[in-house]
Parts: sequence; structure tokens; C-alpha cells
Amino acid sequence: MKTKRDFLFKSAKIQHLVFSRLELNGYVQSCLRDCQTALIEIGSESGSYALFGLLLVRGQLVNFYRYDALAIRLPPSEWFDFVGPTLPVFGVRTLAFTPQTLRLVKILLEQYCPGRTQVLSSGALDTAVRIWGKSIGPVLLHMSWPSADGLALLPGGGISPRHTLFLAGDQVFHSAGSMAALYGWKEADCQLRVYSSLAAGAAWDEYFLHHVFVWQVGHLLQRLEELSGRMLVNTIVREMNFAALAHDWNITISARSVTDQAMFFSPTQAGQVYQRLFEILQHHAELALGPDLFTMLLREVQMRLYAPYRVVYERYATLIKEQSPA
Repeated sequence: MKTKRDFLFKSAKIQHLVFSRLELNGYVQSCLRDCQTALIEIGSESGSYALFGLLLVRGQLVNFYRYDALAIRLPPSEWFDFVGPTLPVFGVRTLAFTPQTLRLVKILLEQYCPGRTQVLSSGALDTAVRIWGKSIGPVLLHMSWPSADGLALLPGGGISPRHTLFLAGDQVFHSAGSMAALYGWKEADCQLRVYSSLAAGAAWDEYFLHHVFVWQVGHLLQRLEELSGRMLVNTIVREMNFAALAHDWNITISARSVTDQAMFFSPTQAGQVYQRLFEILQHHAELALGPDLFTMLLREVQMRLYAPYRVVYERYATLIKEQSPA
């Protein structure tokens, strides 16, 4: 008998809505029109189990899942064809997120194994985080208390947490890496589930590609300014931002930072978008420095990239190159 899947983050004080089939379609369309970034979970009228999940980013339906033993990706455009016939009445919970924290939720949804689980006192959480932070490759931590939930993405290799999420009642805290809300929660016992990127999967690959793009562009712009000056960097930044805006990719670049809040249907789509933006940087850098010097500079930056990220990047770089027209 198939095990029913719970709605995520039951500790969050989120209104449980009940819709007929027709009302459900209207509700999802209204969320899209309102440009929401959210997880919409659809299940039983009572809320005892969830059957489907929809990921919305800035009013775009990016991913659609059917919950079986795993969360199975299905074509987003066909979501209602799958959902409609399953139940006469649906229970729905909608949790709003930022694109960065929704990326963590996406990884959690797609885990191919239950993860390691340990129960520890809340006071021991910081020690556990330090230990898991030294893992080979990134890990996602899911912390559960009786009245709260938290997620933290640890990049691996001892690097500080990248993004965190904390939910308790009507409190939702998103952070670029601070663990303060999670460490500060005072309920005694914490159940910690650890999901390793070594298990692979599409959501993890998308995170790897996101991280590599942000790392690589940020470091190259810094080196290009040192070698050729701010004028070259300003030209690259202007054209990359223009391309991102023209295609509605939620990516913003400055001379000092790269803010990537884009999410994609698949890792291949992510790699293609990042490659198109990177080609703008490469074109201008090669004109200014010459192809040989730029290749040496790129190799220098990539060699500083943490190995697990470099492996995934090289795999998709090869795939995209093979798919490109001659």
C-alpha cells in the first residue's frame, strides 16, 4: 500500500483552503496573476495527505510534482489534467517563499532517499551543523521541532551556511545564511534530517549550476577589473543585465555581486541560460584581453572552485556543447 505524503511544514500557521475542481483551477490562476513565489500543495479535503505540489516563481509555474514515494516532475502546462480527476474536492495549502528559499524547498521535495535522521537537544544543534558543514559537497538540513521547522543549505567543505529558512506558527524568516532563528528556538528536542547532494537529482544539479554561475561571474568580474579596468566591467554588466531583463530571467549583476533568483524547469534549461549570459562576459573579455589570456584566467578561477561543484558544471557544460548547433 502506497504511503501517503504529509503536507510540508505543518508547524506553519497556513490557512487550509477547500476547493472544488473548478475553484482549484481558478485559485491557481489567480496566484499566477498575482505574481506569487510559492509552493502550492494539493491533497485531501481534510488535509491528512498531499498529492501534488506546484512551484511558482514570480507568477510563473516552474515545476509541477505528483507525490508518490518520490516527488515526480510532470509537465507544468498539464498540471490540471493530472490533478483534476483525482478527487472531487481538494484541500490546499500555499506557502510563500523567496526564490532563494524556494530553491531549498525544491531540493527537499525531490530527495530520492529519506536522509539520515538524528534526534538531539536544541543546544547541540550548532555542533551538528559544524560537523555536517564539513561534508564533501553540499547538504540540506531539515530541522523539525514540535512547533517549528527549519532548512539550512550548507555548501560543504566548511563553508558557512548559504541560505536558511525558519517557520513557526505565523513566523517565517528567510536569511542569506544566518542560523540565529534556528539556534534561538527553545523547544527541547530537535529532529534533524540530513540530505546529501551525493544522492544527486535534478534539484541538486540546478543548485550546483546556480552556485557555479554566481561564483564564476563574480570572481571573473573582479579579476577583469584588476586587469583591464572598470570600463570593461561596466560594459559586461550592462549587457548581461539587458539580456536577463529581455528574457525575464530573474538575475541581476553588478561589478561587486551577482544576485540569481531565477529558477528553471530543468538543470539543462538552467545551464543553457547561464551559458548564454556567460558568453556575453566571454565575448567582451576576449576582445579586451585576447582568447589565450582569458582562457588562462578562466582556468584559474575554475581551479579555485570547490571540486563537487566543478564536476557537475563540467558535466553540463559538455552536455550543452553537444546539444548546440554546429
